[in-house]
Amino acid sequence: MNYKFYSKLSIFLLFLGLINFLIIPPIAVAQSPLNVLESAGSQAGYNPPEGDINDLIDTTIGQIIAIVLGFLGIIFLILVIYSGFQWMTAGGNEDTITAAKKRMTNAVIGLGIVLAAWIITFFVIWNLFVVSTGWSGGGGINTGP
Repeated sequence: MNYKFYSKLSIFLLFLGLINFLIIPPIAVAQSPLNVLESAGSQAGYNPPEGDINDLIDTTIGQIIAIVLGFLGIIFLILVIYSGFQWMTAGGNEDTITAAKKRMTNAVIGLGIVLAAWIITFFVIWNLFVVSTGWSGGGGINTGP
């Protein structure tokens, strides 16, 4: 009985935590971080690309990918915490310990895959941005056409 209660309680608290981290911060932000960066860049003398930066397809794709990868990072954290809790409360039961170790190992492998995906998508999105806008970096060596 107590196990089911605490299981439901932990799922409820996890749900509240996800709401806290995923829904409330975008509502609380008064100004978009992209607008802050754009205004800081224009004050520093760098020319932003033509049009609104939020209208660029590579920016939209990058934001979607960042949200998905952030969600996968949350899943990794949940798996590691759950596996660690299961390992600590196994009470010497080798089957439970083995399952927790296997889940934790798979979570770390999954994190490596997610990080590799982030690196690849960052490289691709950055190159799409440079090619689509002709942005040269605002000074220094000209990498544009």
